[in-house]
Amino acid sequence: MRRVLIDHDFDASGIWLITSPGPDVRSPYGADGSRWSGSKIGGFKGVRPWSNLLSSSLLDELKCWNEQGCVLARSPSDNWPTGSGWDSFYQAARDLASRTQLELGAQSQVLWAEGGAWNYVRSPW
Repeated sequence: MRRVLIDHDFDASGIWLITSPGPDVRSPYGADGSRWSGSKIGGFKGVRPWSNLLSSSLLDELKCWNEQGCVLARSPSDNWPTGSGWDSFYQAARDLASRTQLELGAQSQVLWAEGGAWNYVRSPW
């Protein structure tokens, strides 16, 4: 079963592939699934990770959400992981994780990070 994490980090896409330890782990996207930056490689735009599994609109929302998390993390006025900015940020994470679960289907398990902990999406299947 593929495990996916919705979490933010600087210069990332907001979605990560969780890999098991071991030498046999292979992923078409690298360990975090976030290697696409929108820049052109050799004159051609690279293939956006997760684009074969998730809709463009969801990927765009994940990227925007990730950037919002980076802004919050840099803000000295809003203490992590509490505060009004973080509350709405984590609510959005739960919503994005649920939508990701629906798009990926039963063959995947989606988690989201909130306040330093990982939480599982309750699968509709």
